[in-house]
Amino acid sequence: MGNRKRKPHGAYLGTVKVNENLVDVWKGIPLDLANANQEENHNTNNVWVDLENNMITRDMTASSLHKRISDGLAARKYLGEVKINVVVARYTLDITPELLAKLEANNVVCHHLGFDSDKNKPPRDAADDAICAQIGVFLDEAENAQPQNVMVCSGDGMFSRVLIEARGLGHTTLGAFRPGTNGEAKINPNVTDSWLWRRLLGLPDDVGWRVKEEEVEPIGKKRKITKPMSGRGMRRGRRNI
Repeated sequence: MGNRKRKPHGAYLGTVKVNENLVDVWKGIPLDLANANQEENHNTNNVWVDLENNMITRDMTASSLHKRISDGLAARKYLGEVKINVVVARYTLDITPELLAKLEANNVVCHHLGFDSDKNKPPRDAADDAICAQIGVFLDEAENAQPQNVMVCSGDGMFSRVLIEARGLGHTTLGAFRPGTNGEAKINPNVTDSWLWRRLLGLPDDVGWRVKEEEVEPIGKKRKITKPMSGRGMRRGRRNI
């Protein structure tokens, strides 16, 4: 890793790969792309998004996901067609039928595994296993023998094995993950380029979670109206993604 003491004015967020080189990421500071690939890559970008891990963030729209990922790839000269697959095990408060419909309407292929109710809970890592299986099928198909780009957007380290396999077959491997996940340690060694999720999407490094209007919190015997918050005013227990 780079020397983190060189940027005392920016909080360290994580480390990514830039053309096989490890580069530290600092909050609010543009990524050092001095070692970025200078040659254009026009191979097809086959992207799998673990939506339960790398979520649609509150400061973007679902309809913009394809364009944001495409633009993020293009910034590092990955200019080929972008094919995005999203896999979810079941619907949640954040992953709804309406959200998947918006993704589908904007060039994203969505796979819902059919788990929903308490009586039909998904097995542990069901979505992750499904993504690995899909990538395995992709790698086995003769039509995909020519070098392509294989990208996994997830902070789960289990994807390192399919990235290793794809790399061994001559594909260029890419990754994107949230800060603080084990993806940094397990995915980075097996990709040519990687991104922090929000950086790939072209979003600020962090954003506050807004409290619903009219939400009240008890304070002793008094109650106050909580105003919508942004920036550093995050709700306790809600994470930045």
